[in-house]
Amino acid sequence: MTSRVAFAVALALLFLAAAGFRFMTLATGFTNDHFLHLAGAQQMLFGEWPTKDFLDPGLPLMYAASALAQLLLGRTLFAEGILVTLAFGLAAVMTAAAVRELTGSRVLALIAAVIEIAIVPRAYGYPKILLYATTFFLLQRYVTRPTTGRLLALAVSIAVAFLFRHDHGIYLGVGAVLAAFLVHESEPLRERARRAATCAGLTALLVAPYLVYVQIYGGLWSYMRVGLAFRAAELGRQSFAWPTLLGERPHEAALYYGYWMLPIAALLLVLAHRRREDGGSNLARVVPICAVALLVNSSFLRDPLTGRLQDAIVPAVTLGSWMTFVAW
Repeated sequence: MTSRVAFAVALALLFLAAAGFRFMTLATGFTNDHFLHLAGAQQMLFGEWPTKDFLDPGLPLMYAASALAQLLLGRTLFAEGILVTLAFGLAAVMTAAAVRELTGSRVLALIAAVIEIAIVPRAYGYPKILLYATTFFLLQRYVTRPTTGRLLALAVSIAVAFLFRHDHGIYLGVGAVLAAFLVHESEPLRERARRAATCAGLTALLVAPYLVYVQIYGGLWSYMRVGLAFRAAELGRQSFAWPTLLGERPHEAALYYGYWMLPIAALLLVLAHRRREDGGSNLARVVPICAVALLVNSSFLRDPLTGRLQDAIVPAVTLGSWMTFVAW
C-alpha cells in the first residue's frame, strides 16, 4: 500500500513537472504549423463546422479541443498554451502508467516519462504523445484482464484518436485489434478472431455518427479525396535522405535508426521467449506496440528530422522500457 501511495504521489509530481516545463517552453511562442488547426478552431468559434462549412483534411476534434479551450479561457493564445500544457502533463502520467502496466516497474515507468518530457515534442504534436500513451495504457490493462468493459474503453480511445487525426486512429486500431486477437493464444482461432472483430466493430460504431455527418454534408468519397490530397501535398514538399552517423547531426541519425531497431529487436525478443511461462502474455502486450511503432516510424519520421523525431517517442520509450526490464 505504501509503495502504491508513493507512486501516486510521484505521478502527481510528474504531472506538475511536465506541465510546468512545457509551459515555460512556450515562452518563444508557437511554430507556424500550430496555426493550421488554430485556424479551424477560429472558424468553429465563428459558428462554422468542419466539412459542412470549411475544408477539413481530417482533424475535427483537434479544432474542437482548441475552440473549447478558448471558450473556457478566452480567445487568446494563452488558452491554447494551457491546453498544450495540460495535455503534455497528462501524457507523461499516461506514459508512466502504460510502462508500469507493461513491466511492473515503477522506476522504469518514471524514467520513460522523463525521457519523453526531455525530448520536448513540438507543441502542436501533443495528440501524438497523449493519445498513444493513453491507448497503450488501456491496451495493457485489457491484456491484463480482457473484459468487455476494458475492450470498450480501448475502442473509445481509438475513436478519439481517429477524430483528432484519422491516421492516429488507424495505427492505434491496428495495435488494438492485434492485442484482442493475441490475448489468449491458446484459445481456438475462431474465438480470437471474434474478439478482434468485436474490437474493430465497437470502434466502427463509435466513429459511425461522424462518418454519417460527413456523408450528409460533403460525401465520404470527396472527404477522403481531400484528406489524401492534403497528405500527399504534405509528404511531397519534403524530400527525404537517409541520415548518416558521420554527418552534421549524428545524434539525430542514431535516434532515427534506434527508433527502427527497437520494434524489430522487441519482436525478435518476444519470439525468442515464446516458450517461457509469460511468452503468451508478452506476445499480446508487445507485438501490438511493435506494429504501432513501425507504422508511426514510417509516417512520422521524415524531413526535417529535427522537428519530427520527437513525434515517435511514445512507442520507442515503451518498447525500450520493456526490453530494459527483460534484460535486467
